[in-house]
Amino acid sequence: MTASSDLRYDVTIVGGGLVGGSLALALTAIGLKVALVERVPLRDVGKASYDDRTLALSLASRRIFEGISLWPGLDDGVTPIRKVHVSNRGHFGTVTFEASEYGLEALGYVAEGRVIGGAVAAELPRRDGLDLYIPAEVKALDTTRGGATVALATDDGSLVLRSALVVGADGTHSTIRALMGLPAETHDYGHTAVIANVTPRHDHAGVAYERMTTSGPLAVLPHVNGRCGIVWCTPSSQAQDVLDLSDADFLQGLQQRFGYRLGRFQKAGARASYPISRLYAARQVGERSLIIGNAAHTIYPVAAQGFNLGLRDVALLTELVADAAGGDIGSPDLLERYQQLRARDHQRMVQFTDGMIRVFAPDLLGFNALRSAGLVALQTLPFLKNALARRTLGLGGHVPRLALGENLGQISGDDSKDSGHG
Repeated sequence: MTASSDLRYDVTIVGGGLVGGSLALALTAIGLKVALVERVPLRDVGKASYDDRTLALSLASRRIFEGISLWPGLDDGVTPIRKVHVSNRGHFGTVTFEASEYGLEALGYVAEGRVIGGAVAAELPRRDGLDLYIPAEVKALDTTRGGATVALATDDGSLVLRSALVVGADGTHSTIRALMGLPAETHDYGHTAVIANVTPRHDHAGVAYERMTTSGPLAVLPHVNGRCGIVWCTPSSQAQDVLDLSDADFLQGLQQRFGYRLGRFQKAGARASYPISRLYAARQVGERSLIIGNAAHTIYPVAAQGFNLGLRDVALLTELVADAAGGDIGSPDLLERYQQLRARDHQRMVQFTDGMIRVFAPDLLGFNALRSAGLVALQTLPFLKNALARRTLGLGGHVPRLALGENLGQISGDDSKDSGHG
């Protein structure tokens, strides 16, 4: 832990994961003094392994990482998605999206979580203007018109951090959200995601598959070294059975649900799981405080949009703070502007993912025909298909300037500014 003598900052960020860490890098690159608080030590990323977990990044997320100079450090662990193939198991109708249709090199990217986490964790201690309070636990939040204070318990005793703005990026079970008194709507889908890496016989060729089954969506994502990352959503009552299968039986069950587009699956790595629920806080700002990422919106992993949504939170907040140009970055006007500009993206993505699972999961008479007809309509009606493509690219609605490809120097109005290392 490094500490400042006066413990005064422009922004205090609570939560040092991928979203909170990315925000800290972005804000320090535009000249702010930032405190980052995290309950657990930064993860030792270690060496690459077969079982490294995957994240799907949208085109907008790549641009955001480029804007904060993190993208170059990800190259070895990133696989481009050249094509997306959506189908309804056992029934007619598919939708395909190809990067070439939109004049793009890739529709998105699959990245190793280890590589992204390693790039963020490696940069944080090197950044001027950033103090790390790790490990530390938030005990209290106090906000007034004049500023905000966060009381911490650390291994060295109690500390109080003072800043103009406090940002909660501390996940689904957010302490900051609770201390702000923000209500959140929650819903348990009764599903669990089983995740693993597998090796198919045939080259995945950069194709990402989203397979709708009556037990839930199945995603098969292109990964490094010929592997595929899978997200197998299953009723929670059946999840342990899937986890307990032998590798041979696991691959056979996967094959039955996916088919043979990639030939026979030949190898499976270790499996892990997490319960799937939805959380949405309609109100995400308070006095000199706001919440971002999973603290504000935790969504079903269909279409793999949760992390991308959090990065767009980072991009817009950085843009608004830069536009304040030395003014009050915790002012009610700035926070209300953030709330208004992000609300539509949040609502649309929550509704989109919730609607997808509700439409594709039920095994009811007539539903399969309707699902298949819907896929045919998407494939044959360009305006519908293009609207869905823009949403998955992260380019629907109000798009933050970082997501459009501007760098932090342009955002802060100083083209000569080094937006890489502080």
